[in-house]
Amino acid sequence: MSKPAVYILSFFVLLLFALGVMGLGQGRRTGLAAARYPAEGRFVEVDGVSLHYEEAGRGKPVLLIHGSPGLTRDFKVVPPPDPEDGEQRLSLYQDLSRDHRVIAIDRPGHGWSGLDGGKGTGLLRQAELVAGFLEKIGAAPATVVGHSYGGSLTLAMAVEQPRSIEAAVIVGAPAYSDAFTPEPVETVGARRVIGPVFNWTLGGAMAGRVIHDGLTEAFAPHPIPEGYEEMFAIFVARPLNLYQRAYEVDRLPAELDRISRHYSALDLPLTIVLGSVDSEGVRKSAIRLSDSFFGLLRVRNIRDLGHEVPHIEPEILAYEIRSVTKGARAAVAEGG
Repeated sequence: MSKPAVYILSFFVLLLFALGVMGLGQGRRTGLAAARYPAEGRFVEVDGVSLHYEEAGRGKPVLLIHGSPGLTRDFKVVPPPDPEDGEQRLSLYQDLSRDHRVIAIDRPGHGWSGLDGGKGTGLLRQAELVAGFLEKIGAAPATVVGHSYGGSLTLAMAVEQPRSIEAAVIVGAPAYSDAFTPEPVETVGARRVIGPVFNWTLGGAMAGRVIHDGLTEAFAPHPIPEGYEEMFAIFVARPLNLYQRAYEVDRLPAELDRISRHYSALDLPLTIVLGSVDSEGVRKSAIRLSDSFFGLLRVRNIRDLGHEVPHIEPEILAYEIRSVTKGARAAVAEGG
């Protein structure tokens, strides 16, 4: 065998070995998630899809929907004690459970929920599944609170599944297609041939740095909560999660184009919550939505806060949710 042939063969052997090592690492993530962060809630099957959810408390139902990526644990992050008096604070989930039936769901392909027949699930299909979920557990219609992609899903439910939703609270959510443009690397995991290879190898290898940088930007100007990055990375870098996120963000702009044509006809209370230093796309989207919405509207712009409102200021968000569920008059509020 000639030297060039030996070099080429050696390269491919080393490449296959490296891919195998990365694949084993990806397989290990699922085991780590189960061992360190087991499912704490219940499972219900809706139209053939296994959905994991957690619930607590009694009263009016409030559904919490996480972003992309994310999971139910996003709403159970306990912020640090108050720096002035040292008083222990509550997570959004804990706070609302004191006087509401609070429900947090893992969207399809995230957390401990399964995929839809092994396939990715877009915004409109998720709206159908979540509406069916609320009906199945006897919580429809509910006040639906969606963070980031979960806010887009909340709007999709309001448009496509109006009987399932009584009021909407969207937090840092893209409402229009120009509010979010995915990078090519964010969607490669959904491609037919290269996607599975990427998700089982390079996707996992790249995940650590990508997740750290993404969380740093999302939580800015605040630090990432202690222990959150480790938990988040174990879940969202799994092959299933990488595939589902790539699938849903790839289709998000087109699906937002479809539902945004109907915002002006919505007939339900809407609250828009955002941080003053969230991304420009999210802030412009909030302004545009508030200008085109003709129903009961409240806008809360929280100073010196970025994208992760539920994690950093759960008390403010809980207040806005209670303003909705207790029938407070809608108004436009500036500042925080």
